[in-house]
Amino acid sequence: MIQKSPEDYSEVLTTISNWTADTRRKLVRDVLMSLSARESSSQENRTADQFIGLGTGSSTPPDDETIDQWIQEHRIEKYG
Repeated sequence: MIQKSPEDYSEVLTTISNWTADTRRKLVRDVLMSLSARESSSQENRTADQFIGLGTGSSTPPDDETIDQWIQEHRIEKYG
């Protein structure tokens, strides 16, 4: 891929400033789509091992009694 210099960036901005709003929106949409396509293809190479422990916290998980208490409290709030 060809790297563009900051001067090219300014040139592009000057060029598109003369375009209609719809044409500029289409350009933005196309650029965003090209970025998301690259990001999704790089994420497809991840393995399940990389996701293990992703949601772990620093504290211990709640025990069954605590969860039962939370459920009971929620039912009291909801049903009275």
